[in-house]
Amino acid sequence: MTYTEFKKAKQEAVNAAAWNRFAFWAFNDSQFSEGCARVGARKNRRGKWMLARIPGGGFLDVKGIDSWRTFWKNWDKFEQAIKRDDKFIVDGLVYEYNNHECVFGYESDREAAEANFPNATEDQKKRAWKKYWKQCQEMG
Repeated sequence: MTYTEFKKAKQEAVNAAAWNRFAFWAFNDSQFSEGCARVGARKNRRGKWMLARIPGGGFLDVKGIDSWRTFWKNWDKFEQAIKRDDKFIVDGLVYEYNNHECVFGYESDREAAEANFPNATEDQKKRAWKKYWKQCQEMG
């Protein structure tokens, strides 16, 4: 499995996950109200929404918490297993270097790209960086 295939499979799995019907993302009051209505969120006796915060500005109705935890626990096991493959790591680092546009950025951009691969060796990072720079030079 390539890193691009992995990213696509992850997105498809997230979209199809059971907890997804209890989740919404909101960045203003209107979106929050619409999201609460869509998932059937309730307030507790003190008038507080019974929601958990999730990454990326998301909210999860308490009814979805168990399926959320199970999904990510299983996904993490899969991800850790696949991230041991050398070709996957090098190609993934190149993908993330491109995603962070490291050639135009600062050292922190490179570190952010590498954060997705905490177990990458210095050799793997070096090979990926060399491959990334070659692509940049070929593009002109």
